[in-house]
Amino acid sequence: MLTKNVELRQRALGLWLKGLTFTAIAKDMGVSRQWVHEMLCPGPALRQITYDLARGKCQDCGVHLGRNGHYHSVPTGPIDDFTKPMELLCLTCHGKVHKGGGL
Repeated sequence: MLTKNVELRQRALGLWLKGLTFTAIAKDMGVSRQWVHEMLCPGPALRQITYDLARGKCQDCGVHLGRNGHYHSVPTGPIDDFTKPMELLCLTCHGKVHKGGGL
C-alpha cells in the first residue's frame, strides 16, 4: 500500500509541477481535491519556517497576519520531490496571485 501511495503522490506532484491546480489534478487522477491538497501541501515544519522568516507578515503588502496567512508556493527557485519554496500571503494578495495579477 505504501508503494502505491508514493506512486500516486509522485504522479500528483508531477501534475502540480506542470502547473495544474489541485482541482484539475483531482479530476485527472479520480481522487478528491482534499486528498491532493493533503498530499502536496507543506507540512507544519515548513509552514513554521516560512512564518518565522516572514515574521508573521504578508510578504507582498506587509500586513500582520497572526496565524491567518496563506502559504503559497513560489514558482521559481529549487524544487525537489517534497517542497517548493513558500511565501506567506494575506488573503487579498494570495487571491491576486491566483488571478495572475500579483507578485
